[in-house]
Amino acid sequence: MNSPSPFLPELPAHHYGVHVENEMDARRLRYLVEQVGAAKVEGSAARYSEKYPGSRIFVSVLLKRYGVRVPARLFAPVNVPIYRVYVLVHAPSRKLKIGVSGDWTRRAFRFTSDDSLDGFDLDRSIGIHFGSDKKTALAAETMAKDFFHKANANTTPPDCVPFGAYGHTEWFNAEIYADAVAAIAAFNTPGKRDSMRLREALAADLRGEDMAFDSERPHQ
Repeated sequence: MNSPSPFLPELPAHHYGVHVENEMDARRLRYLVEQVGAAKVEGSAARYSEKYPGSRIFVSVLLKRYGVRVPARLFAPVNVPIYRVYVLVHAPSRKLKIGVSGDWTRRAFRFTSDDSLDGFDLDRSIGIHFGSDKKTALAAETMAKDFFHKANANTTPPDCVPFGAYGHTEWFNAEIYADAVAAIAAFNTPGKRDSMRLREALAADLRGEDMAFDSERPHQ
């Protein structure tokens, strides 16, 4: 028997293979399933994930595909921060940063002085989903940073990072990328946490889908 969704108990925890960030997404998915059926939703999601391994289709894409309009009363925004532990990869310097934020895309722009993300790998940079559980997100971030500090993998920030961006002790050699992502994704969960590439997250921001706000603690 499937466990219930953490956002809406009427939905299964796997959300039929659809990307669900918050309660608003869950409400829209529930309405879509009521209109077209779970089999169609699950089938579309499976085909998308097969074409793009490691990614899940957005609820908004499915709503558009099936021509379903959700009544506004069912998906009014819920102002809850969605926390992600992110691994931000700077390709030219072969360095990466580990951090946590309620708005990791906005946080990423703070590591450049010209309001661009030139040099950052939009496909390898990744945000790992912890929902509204700030405590666990911070614990996962601390675990990863402590482990790789002890492994002497830490380094200085790339030259493009302004001093005011903070987080200067959170940069590491990019060789730890795979181990860092795996450790964070498996932290305090029996399965594997959902994740999103920076390219996908920026596209979602442009579509107005990211309802999270920046609740990141200051770093030194």
